[in-house]
Amino acid sequence: MVERPAADATTFEIGEARLRLRDGLRFSLRQNDGAPCLFIEDESQMLFYRLGLAEYTFISLLDGTRTVATALSTACSASPGDGLTEHEATELCHWLVEAGLAETPSSRSARRILQAEESASKAWFAQWLNPISLRIPLFSPDRLLTRLEPYLRWLVSWPAFFLWLVVCGMGALSVMMEWSRFSSASLEVFSRDHFVYLGVTWLLLKGIHEFAHAFVCKRFGGRVGACGMVLLLLVPLPYVDVSSAWRFTSKRQRILVSAAGMLAELFVAAMAALVWSRADAGVFSYHAKNVVLTASLHTLLFNLNPLMRFDGYHILVDTVGLPNLGRHGQAFVRDLGRRFLLGLPTSRSTLGGWRRILVAGYGIGAACWKILLTITLTVGAANLLPGVGLLLASVGMVLWLALPTIQLIRYLVEGTPYEQPNRRRFATVVAGLTASLIIIGTVLPAPTVISAPCLVEYEPIHVIRAEASGFVREVLVEPGNVVRLGDPLVRLENAEQTARLSDLECQLTAANLRANEQLEKLNSAAYQAAQAAISALEQQVNELRQQQRQLTVRSAATGVVIGDDLQDLSGSFLQAGMEVLSIATEEEKEVVALVTQRDAQYLSAAVGRPVDIRIRGSLAKGHGTVRSVEPRLQNEVPHYAFAGTYGGPLDVIRRQGADNEQDAGEAWMLLEPRVVVRVSVEESVGRPWRAGQMGLMQLRARTQSLGAYLTDRAWGWFSSKIRLTHGI
Repeated sequence: MVERPAADATTFEIGEARLRLRDGLRFSLRQNDGAPCLFIEDESQMLFYRLGLAEYTFISLLDGTRTVATALSTACSASPGDGLTEHEATELCHWLVEAGLAETPSSRSARRILQAEESASKAWFAQWLNPISLRIPLFSPDRLLTRLEPYLRWLVSWPAFFLWLVVCGMGALSVMMEWSRFSSASLEVFSRDHFVYLGVTWLLLKGIHEFAHAFVCKRFGGRVGACGMVLLLLVPLPYVDVSSAWRFTSKRQRILVSAAGMLAELFVAAMAALVWSRADAGVFSYHAKNVVLTASLHTLLFNLNPLMRFDGYHILVDTVGLPNLGRHGQAFVRDLGRRFLLGLPTSRSTLGGWRRILVAGYGIGAACWKILLTITLTVGAANLLPGVGLLLASVGMVLWLALPTIQLIRYLVEGTPYEQPNRRRFATVVAGLTASLIIIGTVLPAPTVISAPCLVEYEPIHVIRAEASGFVREVLVEPGNVVRLGDPLVRLENAEQTARLSDLECQLTAANLRANEQLEKLNSAAYQAAQAAISALEQQVNELRQQQRQLTVRSAATGVVIGDDLQDLSGSFLQAGMEVLSIATEEEKEVVALVTQRDAQYLSAAVGRPVDIRIRGSLAKGHGTVRSVEPRLQNEVPHYAFAGTYGGPLDVIRRQGADNEQDAGEAWMLLEPRVVVRVSVEESVGRPWRAGQMGLMQLRARTQSLGAYLTDRAWGWFSSKIRLTHGI
């Protein structure tokens, strides 16, 4: 049976029509799933189709002189048991004309030719007007590949494949063995400060990717017709035309051509992983890590996705043996819309069994993905450059949304000379869908749960301060140590104070000697004066000795030591009253959550309400009670774990004039101000948690319709992006 998209009915009398196959078609006999079939190559459009032998026998008789009825009768006489039915022949002729593979006298008329040329010209003009995705062909690399092929043909061989397996295995193993270092260090790769390096790396890797496609195609005897650049959001990406690989009779060769780019990138990623695992921290290690992520993560997420016309799509098509799967899927979605929205009849698809189910699923999935991709590209273009991004997004919206809408309205009003849509059905369906959406959006409640990122903190925290001034001589504890009340923590020294104490002690000794001398001489007046001096000196000595004892900083509670880089305190000078470290107890913790400004309106009566808490790494769900809600919005970062630059969930921007030496709360500020909510937890709940752990707080407090909730969320996200890029 022929595998093709279902076509619209045409206006000619099929039995008496005289069809002729269009020039520029190439036919080749192949085996598919053990059965012979015929492949048709449309050289002008670079499209491929597959027909059964019965279908080919029929269409080979369409030479423009025979009628369709005569050709069908002749084909059935040649193959009495395998001939086509009249219905199958009719659908096949409809499809040949609609696909542009056959011509009729009406389709060869000057008017039809002029209409086709105008449609092609409009499509070409629309492509060049699209600033978001623009394809620019440059030259044909076929000659260059012909010269390189004798020197590089060993790359497509079994020894090269075994080398690829060994290198990729070693690269994956090196990353797995140092996964903690790799995952923590990889966060900086996606930092905004490194987008230029990331873009250059991506461009070079895509060049290697496309060269691999072209070379493997040439190695198997194909022709690389063209190469060029695709400007995606003004980002140049290389491309090559290897559609000639469809001429290969070997399915393995066609799949290898499609997978060559991903295999090349994974090999480069493995080599970069080996370099990264052996390089010291620095610029070289950073770029190697950049290559690993770009060449592995990006190529698997995008190139392997079968819903896009990239490598994964072509591999899927060859694997299932269904050429033009994308066109089949588009035809299914189009016929679905014509049938249910416009009430127009559609031809029954000749695909059967699992192929029909695959086409239906692929068509719906690809349509949903296209909508999602269109929205993503439009939003990405709007946030590309200040001012220019909004212009690009506006042009994209006109091309992708406004023009198709205008064409649909025009078709609904005027129809065509060949068919008229069922306007009443269209209005009824659209009104029903609109009413259903309005009812769903206004009647159904929004999710009542307010979710916010949260952090476990100690509460209360005993701040330990220096009681006397001095230089730090010795730090006796480290962060995380458990100490008891009165344990020494830090020893200070004050040379000036020590020297003064020694001098006063000498003066006190001398004063005692003078007093004893006056006592022996029975000089009562002098003795009383000496005693007064001794009392004053003793008071000063006692005060200095007390200050000396205060040079040893001791714990004011039993708990865990909290502090950053305590060993760096050695040699530094501490003024009396300065904070040294903190002491907290594992039994006393609280949870700090940052709620969005949109949800802050529902927190007026939240104090005392129960909340659910899910901590990362913990399977059990904890419970707590809202203790307080701060009345004002703040953009300060209460803990660096919240900041996206440190792997946290919230977007932050650097403060003007901030440097890398400052604390996270001082160097960074939240992109969107939030409200701080503090949650009390019981000792049994908080004991397994560790301070600094991130999680999610869930509070049932929102009262809003589903439509308002979704609209508010979408607009809030989009407006924050626009405000960040364009300042409006």
